[in-house]
Amino acid sequence: MDHIVGLPLLADSMFGVHDEPIVVHAQEKTIKALKAHIFNWVIWPDFSELPSREAPSIQFEIMHPGDKVSIRSRDIEMIQVNHTVPGVGYCLSSRRANIAFSGDTTTNDNLWDVLNGYENIDLLFVESAFSNNDLEISKISKHYCPQLLGADILKMKHRPEVWLTHFKPGDEELIYQECVEAMPDFNIHQLKGGEVFKF
Repeated sequence: MDHIVGLPLLADSMFGVHDEPIVVHAQEKTIKALKAHIFNWVIWPDFSELPSREAPSIQFEIMHPGDKVSIRSRDIEMIQVNHTVPGVGYCLSSRRANIAFSGDTTTNDNLWDVLNGYENIDLLFVESAFSNNDLEISKISKHYCPQLLGADILKMKHRPEVWLTHFKPGDEELIYQECVEAMPDFNIHQLKGGEVFKF
């Protein structure tokens, strides 16, 4: 559920409020899963058919890893990552900055190869779900822990400011400290909520 965050509630709260549909850019298999399991008239109304198919309040647009979409002078590239279910990261580029978001992932080369193709990465939002005590669980669930992230991030030629996400409750301080130790060449921060980033 954390992959789709508040999308159903967003669709519901924006219904009839805005003239333009909410556009969801996602992989085809993700869109199929959303329509089969969430927007299926059982769990939630299919807002891609409301108020009508001709003028829906939510619109799904298929994207493939490597595709870019331009929205309000910002380019967003979809990046294939490594997770137990289809998952992607994104790199958002504006005239002022390049910001990358890993999404749920673990050890892989593609994320870092794609980011290395950019002239610079200013901010990196990356997950580290478990502490090093749970290394095996990290591998099985395909999430980073500090040890895995610390090794992988060295594949990137850039040295962005790093903001950590997805800490498992109860281990937040331990995971953060282990990440600081695992990535001594990076400026590491923990997302806690309420932060505002302008770019």
